[in-house]
Amino acid sequence: MVELTEREIKIIRYLHIMQNPQIANVPFELKNNLIQTTFLTANIKFNEEEMTDIGQAVNAEIRNITKDGLKFMDKHKGAFKGLSGLGMGTK
Repeated sequence: MVELTEREIKIIRYLHIMQNPQIANVPFELKNNLIQTTFLTANIKFNEEEMTDIGQAVNAEIRNITKDGLKFMDKHKGAFKGLSGLGMGTK
């Protein structure tokens, strides 16, 4: 099994909290505190600047994934015929 870097572990912990549907309605500040708590309990060092950097990078990548996926689906509409729920290829 591959060993994750400390930065990768921070990103996974960030995503686990921020994208967790069970706490979707929890205010951002509380989610931020939960992330910091997971770092503290795992003895992972962090600072506010790094937290902001990780958050911005993760959110930018999520936007890119969505944008690229939608572009691909639009370009290849015919490949998605019969796949209900996507709203594509049904006309």
